[in-house]
Amino acid sequence: MRDRPTKQIQAEVVEQTDRPTLSGFVTDRVAPGATVYTDEHSGYDWVQNREFVRHSTKQYVDGQVHTNGTNPFGRYSNAAIWARITK
Repeated sequence: MRDRPTKQIQAEVVEQTDRPTLSGFVTDRVAPGATVYTDEHSGYDWVQNREFVRHSTKQYVDGQVHTNGTNPFGRYSNAAIWARITK
C-alpha cells in the first residue's frame, strides 16, 4: 500500500488476498474517509471511497486512478523473494 502524499509504502506478507485478510490490512492503515485506489480485485469490494482500474481489460489508468506507484516496489520485493528461494 502506498500513501500518495508521503510516498511511503507499507507491505505485509499474507497467505490470502481475500476480503477478511485485506480488510484488516487496509483498515489498520487507511484514514476514515480517504480515497483508496485499487485494481478490480474483489477482495477490495467492501472499501468505501474506492476507485479502481480494470487491469483485466487492459485499463491501467483512469485519470487519477492507477496503481503504478507500487510497481517498482513489487518488482524489487519479488526479485528479493525469488533470490531467497533460489539460493
